[in-house]
Amino acid sequence: WFNSVWPGVQGILARWMNVKDDTNPTTKQHLGTVSGPQPNTYDCAIYGVNTFIGGLYLCALRAGEAMANLQGNTDLAQQYSARFTVGTANLDKACYTNGKWYTQVVTEQKEVLSDCTFIDCLLGQWWSYALNLGEILPKEHCVSTCNYIMENNHVTSFDPALQYPRKFCTESDSGLFVGRWKEGTPQNAMLYTSEAAWSGLEHEFAGLCIYQGQLGIAVQVLEETRQKHDGWRRSPWNEVECGDHYSRPMSAFQLFDAASGFVWEMVHEGGLDITFDPRIDKHTFRGFFSAQKGWGQYIQTIDETNITGTAEVEVMFGALPITVLYLPAFDTFGKTVSVTLNGRSVKHTMTQGPHGLAVSFLNRVAVEIDGSAHSFGRLVVKVSE
Repeated sequence: WFNSVWPGVQGILARWMNVKDDTNPTTKQHLGTVSGPQPNTYDCAIYGVNTFIGGLYLCALRAGEAMANLQGNTDLAQQYSARFTVGTANLDKACYTNGKWYTQVVTEQKEVLSDCTFIDCLLGQWWSYALNLGEILPKEHCVSTCNYIMENNHVTSFDPALQYPRKFCTESDSGLFVGRWKEGTPQNAMLYTSEAAWSGLEHEFAGLCIYQGQLGIAVQVLEETRQKHDGWRRSPWNEVECGDHYSRPMSAFQLFDAASGFVWEMVHEGGLDITFDPRIDKHTFRGFFSAQKGWGQYIQTIDETNITGTAEVEVMFGALPITVLYLPAFDTFGKTVSVTLNGRSVKHTMTQGPHGLAVSFLNRVAVEIDGSAHSFGRLVVKVSE
């Protein structure tokens, strides 16, 4: 399948790198930034260097590099990597100028963000974390930006008169505005920035905060989002934006991965390398996961001294073929480790490295529903003294 889409991926990246990418007028070298028209899902095109679209471009370069390496095309991977390296430095230098949050370099007096604290300005960084590609901009600058978005955009009670063009929230709602300016909203502000943030934006923003360790902000934003859709104020099954049953709120599903530290990679034929590394309540964690042909829940318990604990992968539908299970939270030096599948010992090898415990299964283990017994599939790793 991937071989069929790979030429198209290369074509899209080639267009951005050769046509859309800015060039230094003196050296003619590409800068890894974009300042021309940038159409987006705010029903407009934004102009000037900014982290909203520029971050998505950096994330695409990182993804292209990873895909090229998987395809064995190291020369192309190096090209993507080189452009990313140039781009991340130039984007950060151009947009992190006030020492507090990322802003826009204004080149056209229309659809302006300028020095707005814009909830979607780090969309590319959220995507990069979600795809396990790491940081595309300095973490300390992203953390500061999220802090100021929360400080400037958050209200405990929405004033409908301040929401334009659509008035989604009432005085009984708390949450974030899409964008805020310290000196007041300019007449040429980007469309929809004066609206209450749509739930899909709040899910994404909270997810980014979870990845960055800003758990207090993340939990507050999510609690207020759910309160706005509590079944009394609005339907919990229909988070309206541009229309009913809008797709952007599906970004909520990514919160499960962010909270559980769930990552899966298909690096072996027919099997997955899986990581669970909870970022919330690692001592008593329980959360949903979904991958390939199965879904279920991951349960982790670790005693307060971090000496003993249990990791349980419970498949509640379908099957999950596992080649290696990584558990960074577990330190097994000098301890006893048992691994069972549906109550029976399973052959495995273990290594303990800088990224925690790795349990490898010699013949791949399939954690799946037992249809005859009508029971869930359970893979349990137990660490004891």
